[in-house]
Amino acid sequence: MTVIINEAMIKKLLLFLFITLPFFGCKSQDKDEIRIFVAWPGADYLPSYKWNVNDEKPTGVEPVLIEKILSVAGYKYKFVKNYIYNKNGDVRIDVITDNYADISIRSITINDNRKEKVNFSIPYYYDGISAMVIDNKIKSKEDFANKVVYAEKNTTAYKWAIKNLPNSKIVNYDDFNSATYPKDLLLQNKIDILLGDRTFLINTATYNSKFTVLNKKYTKEPFGIAVNKNKSDLLKKINSVITELKKTGELEKLTSEFEK
Repeated sequence: MTVIINEAMIKKLLLFLFITLPFFGCKSQDKDEIRIFVAWPGADYLPSYKWNVNDEKPTGVEPVLIEKILSVAGYKYKFVKNYIYNKNGDVRIDVITDNYADISIRSITINDNRKEKVNFSIPYYYDGISAMVIDNKIKSKEDFANKVVYAEKNTTAYKWAIKNLPNSKIVNYDDFNSATYPKDLLLQNKIDILLGDRTFLINTATYNSKFTVLNKKYTKEPFGIAVNKNKSDLLKKINSVITELKKTGELEKLTSEFEK
């Protein structure tokens, strides 16, 4: 999964806000209330999610999906929004290992490295890495040579780029002002190619006619819900609901918004 949101700026803002409060980042929870991490208020990664600053919870494909799953499973839940993150890792995983959330859902690709830290549900959707460009001369992976390719750190897109694009310059947010969105770097000609989840790139391209998403998926990415390793019963119930939603066709209906 590829994460392309301006997390650095949001983390700085959250830190500024919460140091003015008498307490922050509380780990306590009501009994049987499941703590869900998606992102922070003010962030978006459509069609996966969007969380308006003044809203109590995020909207989008994955927030709706996880609410459905937990409701069917009989759990109370809340969305975590006050997690202060100052690490250089994968916040979607670290929020669980730091015990600020029980589950995390945000286009997380299931892989062996992540499974060392958390458990995963069975897949609820399959996406894949694609590329977005503005230069019409770039038509395939073979045209990536000697180009500047952007991919977020701690993502499968970044690992794929390092492994498969030896003749490209691979960059990430550390190489630029953290307040600049990757799509803007593309428009400013500071990068030539933006790698990310195909569903995200297609959604982004609808807002600017200069963007072209190449007609190729370079990987097949199984998205799963990350679950605290100490929550085995929760994992079983989540898997049971996903299986049932698949049988009834409701899972396909819920995730169809990924492709719009």
